[in-house]
Amino acid sequence: MTPFVKWAGGKGQLVDRIKARMPAEFGRYYEPFVGGGALSPVTSQILADVTGRTVQTVASPQNAGSVGAAAVMAVGLGLVPDLDAVGTLIPPERTFSPRTENRAVYDRNYAVFRKLYAANKSHFRALNG
Repeated sequence: MTPFVKWAGGKGQLVDRIKARMPAEFGRYYEPFVGGGALSPVTSQILADVTGRTVQTVASPQNAGSVGAAAVMAVGLGLVPDLDAVGTLIPPERTFSPRTENRAVYDRNYAVFRKLYAANKSHFRALNG
């Protein structure tokens, strides 16, 4: 049976391409960690450790899409002055700082993962038709 959606692999394979296109400096940049994964303090801490950046989560991160739509609507209706003001209405609930002592373990495991992925790519292709 051929799947109707082709499995492209994990998003991790895109990290190097995305990093290559990111500017070295940002005036102000936020990468929200939302969705079901942000409910887990363990996942949030791992993300901070792996990226070397502080990770903040908000209350009910699984509802971020709805909250964002409501915030844009509030700006459009003039209830909130601009999108910058929205940030003050949705404060971070928890903050996770990178634990540098874990970085070496994650770097080693990621290097092994990349080799495993490359070695098994043809096998994944065969499994997916």
